[in-house]
Order: sequence, then C-alpha cells, then structure tokens
Amino acid sequence: MKKALEKTWGPWLMAGLGCLLIGGAVLLFFFPPLGMEAVCYVALGIGCGLLGGGGGQLLALRAAKKRPEQADLVAIERKDERNIAIDGRAKAAAFSFGFVINSAILLLFTLLGIPAWAILTLCGGYALTIGAYVFFLMRYQKTM
Repeated sequence: MKKALEKTWGPWLMAGLGCLLIGGAVLLFFFPPLGMEAVCYVALGIGCGLLGGGGGQLLALRAAKKRPEQADLVAIERKDERNIAIDGRAKAAAFSFGFVINSAILLLFTLLGIPAWAILTLCGGYALTIGAYVFFLMRYQKTM
C-alpha cells in the first residue's frame, strides 16, 4: 500500500492537464479558430474527464493516508475472487446491453434521416466492437 501512496504524480498530472485543457477550452470559446469551433468542446470534455479522474484518485489517496487500515481492507476486497467474478458479470451484462442500445440508435438515426457518413461511422464502431469481442473470445478460449 505504501508504494501506491508514494506514487502521486499520475493523479496530479491528470488533474493538471485537465485544468490546462479546460482553460484552453475557455480561451477557444471566446477566440475560436476559423472552421474549428468543435475543438473547444472536445478540449472541455477531455479536460473535465481528466480533472475528475485525477481529482478522484487524489481524494482516494488522501483517504488512504488518513485511514491506512481501511485502505488495506479495500485493497483486499479489490483482489477478492468473488468481487472479481461479480465485476466480470456486470461488465458482460453492460456489454450486451450496449449492443442493444447501439442497434436502437442506429435504427433511430436511419429513420430520422441522419447523413449516411454518420450512420456508417457508427456501424464501423459497432463492427469493430464485435470484431474485438470475437478476437478476445478466441484468445481466451485458447488459453483457458
């Protein structure tokens, strides 16, 4: 647990990059470059994600420093086989649910008359996800 407490540069880096991206997004919002108005919103989204992730990790490290015995219990629970199995089942259910939602969105976009390039992009992402699923399924069947 001590090694995890000593390595705090990652969360600080994430939070710092998040702040920089949010600041850059605010600047881009007021002074947008021509033809690149969407860059502001992309930078804002990535910056908020990095700031939230880094901030959450920093809060978790701070709580672990205050209560090391509780941090040890959390580390043991994270490695417990039952919790790992529950996590795997939850991911599998969310993955299956994602297929249904993605199919519904593709159908809805087609019915709404969204441009073909957008629908084909979503179809490509859907096909890539299925391809990755088949790849990992075959890989795990060979090893297990």
